[in-house]
Amino acid sequence: MDIQLQFKKLTASFSLWVKEYKHALRVIAGFIFVLALLTGLLWVSGKDVEAITFVLGLLSSLLFSLPSIADYLLPSRKPIRHMDYDEILKFIETTNENEDWKLIKKAWAGEAFFKRRPTLTH
Repeated sequence: MDIQLQFKKLTASFSLWVKEYKHALRVIAGFIFVLALLTGLLWVSGKDVEAITFVLGLLSSLLFSLPSIADYLLPSRKPIRHMDYDEILKFIETTNENEDWKLIKKAWAGEAFFKRRPTLTH
């Protein structure tokens, strides 16, 4: 598999993960922001914590912006468990039968499982 395709799949997976846990990411970002604010006050009072304040501020900014970046990268896609019936049917049409699905055949029946979310079958 070529590197560009692997990067796209990794980016899509990460973006979906961020969309799934965006509330938790914002809570963590808020906590880190408060730490950055406190270290900033220490820095203003004369303590040598400028680097720590900078890193905490940068980290909180990154965590606050991740949901927006994920929405930009995958604007119309949301995690499967949040999709309704019609969205799941449209999503299945966009997948690759050979790469994204695992087919299990029995003598009397067969079923396909979505590799990234085995609870999705058809």
